[in-house]
Amino acid sequence: MYRKLSFAWIVLCALFSTVSAQALTDDEVLRFIASFQEMRTVAEQYQDSDQLVPGPASSDEARQRVESPFTSSLADMRKTDGFSDMLRVMKKHGFASEKNWAAIGDRVIRAYAAVRMDEQAPQLNKEMAEALKQLEESTMPEAQKEMMREMMRTSNQFLEVYADVPEADKNAVRPHIAALEAVE
Repeated sequence: MYRKLSFAWIVLCALFSTVSAQALTDDEVLRFIASFQEMRTVAEQYQDSDQLVPGPASSDEARQRVESPFTSSLADMRKTDGFSDMLRVMKKHGFASEKNWAAIGDRVIRAYAAVRMDEQAPQLNKEMAEALKQLEESTMPEAQKEMMREMMRTSNQFLEVYADVPEADKNAVRPHIAALEAVE
């Protein structure tokens, strides 16, 4: 009996990981872009409110905001006066829920950033190596050097967020780079 339950659990986990690993579709990317354009209009209606301005964040919270900007902001969005308008926009564009919209949005933004990072990686790596060399050659006190090294490590950790973006998601977003940049 225990083996059957364990096997069933493994099969369910495998099925879930297959479903969650499906690539973004062109339709999802286009629906997100269209909804995000409308969301900006909704946000402008409530611009005098500082309800959507996030407070200070710990490094873990900051990383979460980078990895999943829309999912991490859902709690704040729910508190705003304009949340019902935001939900209306999400539903209008075919999103089943705010969680579905946020998850798709997170993937679109991560894929967009990963495409841009891929384009800039050689230059960024060169600049980082140069900065590290200058740091090591400087006459700066060792404690200050260590602080600078830690800042560089933290920057690299944030960049690593985009290293694991599936190639299929990047391919889905690539044709829509200009549209995404027009919304920003």
